[in-house]
Amino acid sequence: MFFTIKPNSCAPIYVPNIVNVPLFTKKDEAIINANYGTNGINFQGAYSIFDNFAVQINTENRESNINAKDKKRINANNPQNKLNYYETAFGYYYPFNETMVLEIFGGGGLGNSSALDNYNIFSKDKTYAEGEFYKMFIQGDVGSKMKFFEGGIAFRFAYLEFTKYKFENFEFTGKPSSIFFEPAIFERLGGPYFKFQGQIIFASKLLKEDFVMYETVSISLGFMIRIKSLF
Repeated sequence: MFFTIKPNSCAPIYVPNIVNVPLFTKKDEAIINANYGTNGINFQGAYSIFDNFAVQINTENRESNINAKDKKRINANNPQNKLNYYETAFGYYYPFNETMVLEIFGGGGLGNSSALDNYNIFSKDKTYAEGEFYKMFIQGDVGSKMKFFEGGIAFRFAYLEFTKYKFENFEFTGKPSSIFFEPAIFERLGGPYFKFQGQIIFASKLLKEDFVMYETVSISLGFMIRIKSLF
């Protein structure tokens, strides 16, 4: 059987989470983020445990129901479009001055997802897939941190591999995997301790794998709380 996956499908099995960019400048800072958008609900936290070193924890959750007609035809344990992902990362931050910051993080996480979409380009019939995966990533970002404004760019390279994968009514014997390049642009506006924020993240597959369909553009809006000193 010949499959051609549309990269920007309406129900992708991989949706990049937003990039956590804390923009730390000193020890004992902390941030909390909450965002909602096309990549679901993202909760994020980060803490600068030492001078120039920080840790972050991130979650991503998205779910939507499959209509009754499609549910009847799918033989699956969880017939719905969903994504649950949890990750942690450690990194290095370097403030050039009081406003410009460079950060590098590396980490990984675990997730599970399911999707219903038109996998075969020659047919209008929809096909269902579900699986469990892990992701490893390295992230670099640079941004401006001011009293009422924060913004900048981030670049993330991520390796994704499914440890379990079910395609329609049969178990897939392989382990679909790919490498993604995920640049992002972010902006925050508000006061010194609370800011509204938005982020747009792009994704492109560097290694071809027809069974790993993904969302090429994700947009999210939310807020950030900055804690100057946690302890």
